[in-house]
Amino acid sequence: MIKKNSIIGWASLIILSIVYYLYVYKSSISSDQAAFFLEAKDLASGNITLNGWNLSTVNFYFTEMVPFAIAIRMLGSHTNLLYLLPAVYYSIVILISLALTKKNGYGFLVLAIFLMPSKFLAPALISACFHIGALIVGLYTLHALNQKTSTLKYSIILILNALALFSDNLFFYFITAPIFVIFIISLTLLKEKNNYHWLGIVIIPIVISGAIKLLVSYIPHFDIGGINPPEFVTFDGIAHNLYLFSYGTIKAFGADFFGKPISDLLNLKNFVRFACIISIVIFAYKYINKNWRSYFLDRVLVASFALLCTAFLLSNMPIDMASTRYLIPAYFTIFIFIGRNMDINHKSIYLVIIPSLVIMALNFTDWKQTYRDSSYVKVAKFLDKNNLGSGYGSFWYATSIAIHTKNDINIGGTLIDTPKLRLKPYAWLSRQDWYSVKSSYYIAKDESEVKSMAEIFGNDFKIENISGVLIMLYPDKRIFTNGEVKPL
Repeated sequence: MIKKNSIIGWASLIILSIVYYLYVYKSSISSDQAAFFLEAKDLASGNITLNGWNLSTVNFYFTEMVPFAIAIRMLGSHTNLLYLLPAVYYSIVILISLALTKKNGYGFLVLAIFLMPSKFLAPALISACFHIGALIVGLYTLHALNQKTSTLKYSIILILNALALFSDNLFFYFITAPIFVIFIISLTLLKEKNNYHWLGIVIIPIVISGAIKLLVSYIPHFDIGGINPPEFVTFDGIAHNLYLFSYGTIKAFGADFFGKPISDLLNLKNFVRFACIISIVIFAYKYINKNWRSYFLDRVLVASFALLCTAFLLSNMPIDMASTRYLIPAYFTIFIFIGRNMDINHKSIYLVIIPSLVIMALNFTDWKQTYRDSSYVKVAKFLDKNNLGSGYGSFWYATSIAIHTKNDINIGGTLIDTPKLRLKPYAWLSRQDWYSVKSSYYIAKDESEVKSMAEIFGNDFKIENISGVLIMLYPDKRIFTNGEVKPL
């Protein structure tokens, strides 16, 4: 039986990975993903401290970057890995989520809502450097500790949790803190005294993670990035966070029909998704209210959802709709809880399971096959063909184009400081040595950047428009960063 389950598991992983790879293969590679890939490539070449890099707010070092670096060492630095590995990662998330709902018959069908994510959510779910590595560790921890666990397996889980805490600070809010809160509640209010193995998953990884951070601080040039300590949002900002939470969740499930024509078929599909989500939310509430105390794991799932949502609403971290990605673990934990605890009857089938299947089916109809990265690839080919070498450009284009070039060039993302007539390095997801060259071209985001660059470096340029991407071409290599210059 174990061998049969193992075969089914591996077969499911392979099939899902292929499906998700094909689903995202046609999508563009964002600047964050491209920079992450270049970091992993540098790590694979031996720069384990990422010396010279300006990292993001989260380092993703062990949860995603190291696995990417290993894959690059084994398979080569092909950009297809930016589709393949996230597809495998997300497949693992789905399989662990299904395993967590296994105890409740057909309850797992509620997770159909995630089997084919919406176009809005897919770039965050099946993508590099977007918290999915930490989500895998978190869900695996919940699944493993809900069963009899050997000392060896428990030790592995401790190490994985420590590495996840070190790599992704979101992990604390959806796994570490919820487990601790529920342990205290279970011990003090419910008088349960057999959950100390859960407490170990909180304390020991925090200690190990802290030790790793202390050790890293003594390694020269090893700057893992990070952010200033989160702050409470201002009182006026609560309304903005609530807006991002509610409207972002609607968009995450492809249910945004607001302000759009009723006769539009696409908008009609969005309205159907919205109705399905409302049905699931309303009728799932009673399962939360009725069953959340049943098992320690179920309490943790509800606490994970509640704490992460509360942190989102009260934190200064949410900025725009893209911040919805912080809520992804909360979406999974609450739907896993529903799948584990819903009563399987006619009402739940019609009002919870079928709506989930409908959303999945509608998401399938949005599957588009368009040539991926057309503009980025075309610009990269233009740079290679004309042997233009390394250069500069808007951050939103720079790395996304550079990873497609065959000549192994660098394109530094920059900020245009018009008042001081200079071009500044954008110290974010970039290497410091990218800014040591002089270039004859600049890849502009829009006409306003073209105008600003002309004020700094002169008007004797020509524009090459490639699929809407504007390339400013000067007759000599005059573009550089940081220096004060006068208009030519």
